[in-house]
Amino acid sequence: MNIQINKQYSFLILLAGSIIIPPLFFIIYRLIAYQAMPIDAYWQYILYYLDNNPSFHPYAPFVYRPIYPLIGTLVYQIIPLITFSEPTSFSPEQLKAIESLALINAICIYLIGVVTIWILQENKLTNKSFALTSGILAASLMFYTAFFGIDPFAFLFTIILMKFENNRSIFIPSILFSVAISEKICFVFFVYFLLKYLATHKIDFVSLFTIVFTMILYVFLRKWGPYGGHEEQINISAFKDSFTNSLTYLMTIKGLYINVLPMAILLFFFFFSKKDIPGLWTFPLVLFFIGLTMNMAFNIGRLVLHALPFFIPSIYQTVERLSTRQFSHG
Repeated sequence: MNIQINKQYSFLILLAGSIIIPPLFFIIYRLIAYQAMPIDAYWQYILYYLDNNPSFHPYAPFVYRPIYPLIGTLVYQIIPLITFSEPTSFSPEQLKAIESLALINAICIYLIGVVTIWILQENKLTNKSFALTSGILAASLMFYTAFFGIDPFAFLFTIILMKFENNRSIFIPSILFSVAISEKICFVFFVYFLLKYLATHKIDFVSLFTIVFTMILYVFLRKWGPYGGHEEQINISAFKDSFTNSLTYLMTIKGLYINVLPMAILLFFFFFSKKDIPGLWTFPLVLFFIGLTMNMAFNIGRLVLHALPFFIPSIYQTVERLSTRQFSHG
């Protein structure tokens, strides 16, 4: 009976993917193609790596995140070009590069939900319905990020890496590799390890050393590497002015929605959870403060949500608690 239920459950998840991915892909594709969202032009790197963008000059920090566009080059060579009835400002080659990244993002958003469910179901006491709801919530929170950019791919990698945090043979090479996906991954793991240590007084110093080494390596690349760009992100003397400037973005409705609401959502999940790591609630606050000092404008909420993978147990516990309360009062 359990095997039959698991097969039906797996089929339901696959069916959901076949329904969700195509329209999500097309929505992301159209948003980028018609420049409806401010984006980081990773599509330019796809063409650059394919020797089809000779006038383009790579710049930091994007040039140091090659894995995402490199995967895009593989997709670029497989999928056909989908054109639009209304003209865009992009050439066919550029559109195909954009299309490739849109497909990667749609698949990653779906997989974030699937991997969340998979992680939660490792606990035999997990309720399948609550795990499914938690997966949907985790995937839905991607829409507070740059879901049309690198964030879904980086978040998916973070969630998977979190699953193996106690397995050095996987975690250590993966954290070193993560800097080529997004430097934010090793930074959020650094904050997480410190918060976990303060709560439990236990820490894997080998893993922590690897994280710190990866962070130093990245800073070295940014300061002395061959590619410049966005130097204010690593200029400590500019942090005070950046902090003051960032506050002006918060004093708007857009700032409250894009920057503050994601933090409030994570805090909501924490306070309804069992608080397995007591200090976890400070995680989004720390990332929020870092975002302020780095003059991230309306991208602070994006940075805060990089703590999301570490809140997966809190999301499940919140769903379980609220659902149980609803049923008990029903």
